[in-house]
Amino acid sequence: MSLLQNRDDVKELVKNLNFKEKVERALALIKEAHEKYGDGLVVANSLGKDSVCVWDLAKKVSPKIRGFIVTTRFKPKVTIQFMKETVAQYPELKVYKNDEPIPEKLYETDPDQCCDILKVQPTRRAIEEMKVACWVTGLRWKTRLGFFRRPPRCLRPNRWL
Repeated sequence: MSLLQNRDDVKELVKNLNFKEKVERALALIKEAHEKYGDGLVVANSLGKDSVCVWDLAKKVSPKIRGFIVTTRFKPKVTIQFMKETVAQYPELKVYKNDEPIPEKLYETDPDQCCDILKVQPTRRAIEEMKVACWVTGLRWKTRLGFFRRPPRCLRPNRWL
């Protein structure tokens, strides 16, 4: 059975794998998705440790795999510097950001609207502009994607590597 079609409880499956098996499974899953979706497969990269690992795995599958980064005005300077260095190394990573004015401290008064403006809208723009058919993300299982209302063909290679 295809890894992409497998509907087993991934949490149970992955907890019984050792690290090497988890990496092999992640690589096989990304490879299968790349074979199915080709250039329509992209990596959503937050520059966090999980995303950086998934980006590395994807590039092992194919150096042609593209990706996108959603950044906000609230990122720490060190993260912005890391982003610039990463994009310089991988120009196939595109940066998306929303610089529209927002009320001061919107993140405190209406965090959902803040997230929509600064994260969801740029992500949707990336998906549209890059003609994404399937996206791979390094989100940990406990991280919720509720604000995307279950994105189509969002692939998480493993919950825990």
